[in-house]
This record gives sequence, C-alpha cells and structure tokens, in this order.
Amino acid sequence: MSDHNTESFNSRHATNVSDVFIESVKAYSSLTDDILQLIQKIPTSNSGQIAESCSDIETQKKDLKTLDDQIIEILSIAGDELSHNDLVYNYRTALAQASNASNELYQHLLTKKLDIQIDSLRDLIQAS
Repeated sequence: MSDHNTESFNSRHATNVSDVFIESVKAYSSLTDDILQLIQKIPTSNSGQIAESCSDIETQKKDLKTLDDQIIEILSIAGDELSHNDLVYNYRTALAQASNASNELYQHLLTKKLDIQIDSLRDLIQAS
C-alpha cells in the first residue's frame, strides 16, 4: 500500500466502500438494462433514434468511469482484504453483464448496418 494513494484517497473525502460498490453495481445494471432495451428497439428504430440511444449509453459509460476509478483506488488500498468479498463479486458480475450486453449491442448494430446497406443496394438495382 503506498502512502501517496492513501493520502490521495483520504484527502478527497471519506467514502463508504460498500456504497461505492453498491452504486457501481446499480449503475452497471441500469446500463445493461438500457443496452438490452435498445437491442430490442433496433429493428423498428431509425438511425437517428439509434444514434441518440447510443449517445445516452455512452454518457452512462463515461459516468461509470468515476465510480470505476474509485473502486480501483479502494482496491489498491485494501488489496487482499476485499479480493474475495461479495461486494467485489457483485461488481465484477455487473461489469461482465454490461460488457456482454455492449458486445451484443455491437453485433446487432452491425447487423442493422448491413441490412441498411443491402436495402440501399436493392433500391439502386431497382432504380436502374
């Protein structure tokens, strides 16, 4: 444990470790839900609606970075004390679910892009 990390962490504010983990799990769960909802809407959404939803998701991901930074700092200070804790397990699970949902969204967006390109080519061929 480095004194610099401890001083940096303590000088900002006292943090309830459980609250940071619980807040992160809730935020990642919300992100996962929003991604899965967008996946369901992709087939009936236009590109503007999809772009807006993706922008909202990107904002959520940026907001999560602050929580992730706090967790990294907590883990660097606590080390092994938290490594097998339920809080860490729940955080890792929520993070993995959000990551999997993001990957699934990416695949659906690629499929939608391909569908749009095929439709455009079909329209060009019919117009010829």
